[in-house]
Amino acid sequence: MEEYVIAPAGANAKQSIELRKCIELIGSTQPGKGSDYAKGRNYLRSRIGCSGACIKHLFKPIIKLVGRDFERHGIYVYKCHDVFAPVLLRKIINELIENVARADIEVLWGNIEPGQLYINLLFWKQMDAIAWTRDNNYLDQYECAKELWNDLNSINDKF
Repeated sequence: MEEYVIAPAGANAKQSIELRKCIELIGSTQPGKGSDYAKGRNYLRSRIGCSGACIKHLFKPIIKLVGRDFERHGIYVYKCHDVFAPVLLRKIINELIENVARADIEVLWGNIEPGQLYINLLFWKQMDAIAWTRDNNYLDQYECAKELWNDLNSINDKF
């Protein structure tokens, strides 16, 4: 069953600029009109079949005030789709390795080998929040968070 894993992001949550920049780099290699982010988002949507919101939730925490959890964990949460998040991240990393100029990647991260721990550079905040959700069984999401974390953690093995 497809669902989102909701993980508290903390009081000082910020969007992952690196991940958004990667989507923009992918968009810069695509023909057409519009911003690089829009072209990258549309390219990923067409290749994977997910929604634009699913892509946005990869890098941008949302405000969630339902219930009283925000008093303990803050108002920002990461919302990761359990099926599409690993697929999207694999696709983004593949596109970076295959189609984005090496110089653009060096501007983003410096001199690292293609594929070397990209998942840790792109998604470490969300991975920590998902691990916390799994370990604390936050909102009874243990199984889903465990499966998502294992899928995300296995991305490095493929590169």
